Amino acid sequence: MLIDGTDFGEQSTDVAIGRLPNGTGAFQQVSPTPGASNEPVSVSNGIQLKAFSVYPNPVANQLWLETPEAGQYQTILKDATGRTLAQWEWHGQQLQASLKFPSGMYFLSVWENGQLVFTTKLLKL
Repeated sequence: MLIDGTDFGEQSTDVAIGRLPNGTGAFQQVSPTPGASNEPVSVSNGIQLKAFSVYPNPVANQLWLETPEAGQYQTILKDATGRTLAQWEWHGQQLQASLKFPSGMYFLSVWENGQLVFTTKLLKL
């Protein structure tokens, strides 16, 4: 049974197409990452991603996100199928979140003013 698929059409040399965040986002041109996951290096307008600390990872029940730059952020947690499991709006430099999901791999993205500024994989114990 096919769960997901796409028709890429004609391919170009040295051009990679992938999903951002890896496995869940929309198909787009990405930096080639043979044998590794697709992780963005910048957002579409060229702004570098912001520095965030996510800990602990792997996580049991409590997750913290920290950044040196205060701001208004939206954080989205998705499962491997791309389904949104949780969203948090937060202001400042730190978010503490409680995770009540089964063990597995999840994808965490942080947005500011409609722009993706951080994404990572999260392993839930």
